[in-house]
Amino acid sequence: MKSGAKASLAALMVAALALGALFAAGHAAPAARARSAAAGATDTRLKGAYRFEEGGWIYAHLEGTPEQVGFQHGYLLSTEITDALHAVRLDSVYRTHRSWKFFRDTASTILWLHMDEEYQKELTAIADGVNAHESAASPLDVWDIVALNAFEEVTDYYVPLLDAKERRPVPPLATAPGNCSAFVATGSYTKDHRIVMAHNN
Repeated sequence: MKSGAKASLAALMVAALALGALFAAGHAAPAARARSAAAGATDTRLKGAYRFEEGGWIYAHLEGTPEQVGFQHGYLLSTEITDALHAVRLDSVYRTHRSWKFFRDTASTILWLHMDEEYQKELTAIADGVNAHESAASPLDVWDIVALNAFEEVTDYYVPLLDAKERRPVPPLATAPGNCSAFVATGSYTKDHRIVMAHNN
């Protein structure tokens, strides 16, 4: 596997773990819920929200208005979102030969205009939640969050079309991968109860 493909797979897995597997249908153990509540007890926007980890997965319970849900999402998963952003930014810039500013500008001037107000509020609040967390090292904003969520669409689909329109040479790694498949197994379905994940293009 080429290094670019490995980086893409790593970014996909990080984003999937941080953003794709965050809603829990079940319930947290009382101790886990208490620890989560204590971490942000002074901020009313975190009321009812908690996270816990089990079998290698992160579960986050979010509730309230779009602004509250977004803030809770960003706060409870601040570390994971920041890590995912670093991975996606590195991979996207490397594969497209375009700056992260390009991805932020695409988020603000193209993608944002086609989103319902509810999602705009939630995404803005995710950035606020990440920045409010005590582990936040450097601030990010809503354009980073939108670009992070659209890393496949912009990198693999929009950029190659734009390169062709602008008659720019298309970097070999900035092309739509075509069909793909994936699977995840965990818990009693794996030998050591840890996560097994595979993805192919």
